[in-house]
Amino acid sequence: MKRFFYVKLALSNIQKNRRLYFPYLFSCIFMVCFFYLIYSLGMHKSLKANGSVHALLSLAIGVLHVFSVIFLFYTYGFLMKKRKKEIGLYNILGMEKKHIAKVLFFESLWLFLGALVFGLAAGLLLNKLMYMLIAKLLQFETLLFYIEIQAILNTIGWFMGIFLFLFLYQIFQIHLSHPIELLKGDRVGEKEPKTRWLLTLIGFVSLGIGYAIALSVKSPLAAVGLFFVAVLFVMIGTYALFTAGSIAILKGLKRNKRFYYQINHFVSVSGMIYRMKQNAAGLANICLLSTAVLVMFSSTTSLYAGINEIIRDRYPADTMLLSHSLANEPKQQEKLEQLVQQAAQKENISISETLSYTYYSLVAQKKDNYYTLNPNQNNVDMTTVQSVYVISLEDYNRIEGKNVQLEENAVLLFSENQTDEPNTIRIENQIWNIQENLSDFTLTKYLREPAFVSDYLVVDSFDSLGVLSNLDVQLQYEYGINFNNADDEKIEEFNQSLKHLLKKNMGKSSDVDLSSIAGEHTSFYQLYGNLLFIAIFLGMLCLFATVIIIYYKQVSEGYHDRLRFEILQKVGMSHNEVKQTIRSQILTVFFLPLLMAIVHISVAFPIITKMLRTLSMSNVSFFLLCTVLSVLVFSLIYALVYFVTARTYYKIVKS
Repeated sequence: MKRFFYVKLALSNIQKNRRLYFPYLFSCIFMVCFFYLIYSLGMHKSLKANGSVHALLSLAIGVLHVFSVIFLFYTYGFLMKKRKKEIGLYNILGMEKKHIAKVLFFESLWLFLGALVFGLAAGLLLNKLMYMLIAKLLQFETLLFYIEIQAILNTIGWFMGIFLFLFLYQIFQIHLSHPIELLKGDRVGEKEPKTRWLLTLIGFVSLGIGYAIALSVKSPLAAVGLFFVAVLFVMIGTYALFTAGSIAILKGLKRNKRFYYQINHFVSVSGMIYRMKQNAAGLANICLLSTAVLVMFSSTTSLYAGINEIIRDRYPADTMLLSHSLANEPKQQEKLEQLVQQAAQKENISISETLSYTYYSLVAQKKDNYYTLNPNQNNVDMTTVQSVYVISLEDYNRIEGKNVQLEENAVLLFSENQTDEPNTIRIENQIWNIQENLSDFTLTKYLREPAFVSDYLVVDSFDSLGVLSNLDVQLQYEYGINFNNADDEKIEEFNQSLKHLLKKNMGKSSDVDLSSIAGEHTSFYQLYGNLLFIAIFLGMLCLFATVIIIYYKQVSEGYHDRLRFEILQKVGMSHNEVKQTIRSQILTVFFLPLLMAIVHISVAFPIITKMLRTLSMSNVSFFLLCTVLSVLVFSLIYALVYFVTARTYYKIVKS
C-alpha cells in the first residue's frame, strides 16, 4: 500500500467523524489538563508540608486516577459504537482486521498526541491561576510557582497506559466480531425490552432503604458512617429504576389507551420504550453525577462561607484556657485569673467578661435514660452514643444567676435531643431523681462535642459521682475570656503574653492549654478552603462528565431517530408534529435525571446536615440556602447544556 496510507486514513476518519471525535478529544484534553494540575499541586513542597491539605490532595489524585479510566472508557464506548458500521464496511470491502488495527492505532496515536500536547499546554497556562486560587482559599500569603517535571512525566505515563488499554480493548472486540455484526453494531438494542418486575422491585426497595437511612439518622457520628451505606443503596436503586422501572412505567403508559393513542404520546412513548434499555445506564450516570455535584457544592460552600460563624460556634470565647490540674485547686485558679489581668494590662487590652467552670466530660451509650459509660465501639449502636457533661450546682447557680437547691440524690437535666421529660436517670449502677428538666442551659454554648448529641447534668457535688471512681476520667477546669473590640492581632499578642506569664509563674507542671479564635483562623481556612477546592475540582469533573454524556446521548439519539422520523413524515406526519414529538421526547428523557437528582439531595438533606455538624456547621438554614442556590445554578447550567446539545440533535435528524 501507498506510504503513509494508514496515517492519512486515520486523520481523514477523525476529520469526517469530527462530531464524534472532537468532543472525545476535548474530553481527553480536559482530563490531561486536570490531571497535571492536581498532580503538580500534590507535589508542591509547601502543600506537602501541611498534613491535612496534602492528605486531601492525595485523595483527589486517587479519585482522578479511577475517574479518568472509567470516564474515558465510557466515552470511548459511545464513539466506537457509532464507528462499528464503518469498520464493518472496511472489512467487507477487503480490509483485513490487521489493516483495520493499523488504522485504529494511528487514530489512537493522533488522539493521544493531541490530548497530551493541548492538555499539558492548558495545564501549564492554568497552573499559575490554580496556585493563586488555592493560596486564596487556604489563606497562604505566598505559594511559589514552579513547573513540576515529575507531574508532567506521571501524566504522560498514565494517559499512555489508558490509550493503550482502550486500543487493545477495541482490537479485541473487532477480532471477536463478524463483519455483519459490526455493520449492525449501532442498531443493537432496538428490540422491545421485557418488563423486569424483579429488578424494578429491587430498585424501589433499594431506594427506599437508602432514603430511610438518610431520614432516620439522629446522631451526627452515626451519619458519617451510614451516609456511604445510604449512597450505595441509592446508587443501586437509581440504576435499577432507570433500567427496569422506567420501562415498566412506559409500558404502563402504553396500556393506557386514552393517553397512548395521541400523536405526540404514541411516537414519544414507543420510541422511549425501544431506546430505554441502552439509555438507562447513561441516564442513571447523569442523575448520580448531578447529585454528586449538588452535594459537594452545597456542603463545601456552606462550610467556607460560614467559616466565621463556625469558628465562633467552636470557640465561644475569644480565648479559652483548659486545665486538669487546676480543677481541684481554687488557689491556683485565682492565680490564673490574676495572670490573665496582668497580661491584659501589659497589652493594653480591655476584657469584657470572663466565665469559669469545672466539669466532667463523658462518652456514654444512652438507652431509655440509662447511660453506659465508655461503651465498646465494636459492639454498640453508634446512633445511641452521645456525650454527657456533669457540672456542679455551685457553678450552675453562679453562671445562671440562680439559687437552686437540690434535694438528696437529685439532679437537673438538660438534653439536646430529649422527646419526653424523664423522672429518673441511671449511670451504670447509680440512679438519680430528676428534680427538673431544664428548658435552656447557658453552658451549651461552651460545652459541646460536634460529633455527638449532648446531655448536661447538674449535681450537688462531684463527690456524689462514685460511679466515676473506677473510670479513667479527669475533672476539667475551663476559663473563657472575651475582649472589647479587639482585633485578631491584638488578641494574639495577649495570648503570647499570657503564655509567657503562665510558664514563668505556674511552672512546667502546669497543664494549661490555651486556644483562641485568632489562633485557629488559619487552620480552619486551610481545612475548609482545601475541602472547597477539592469540591470545585471534583464538581467540575462530574459536571464535565455529565455534559459529555449528555452530548453523546443526544448525538446517538439523533442518528437513531433520523430514519424513524423520515418514515413518519412519509406516512403523513407533518413537520410541526414531528418537531413537537421530538421536543416532547427530549424534554422527558433529558430532565428526568435532574428531577431525580433534586429528589435525592432533598432526601439526603437531613443526613448531610448531621454530617456537617461533625465539622462544627450547625446553621441548618444557611446550609439550606446554599443547597437551594446550588440547585438553581446547576439547573440553569443543565438547561443551557440542553439547548446547546438539542441543536446538535435537530441538525442530525434534519440532515
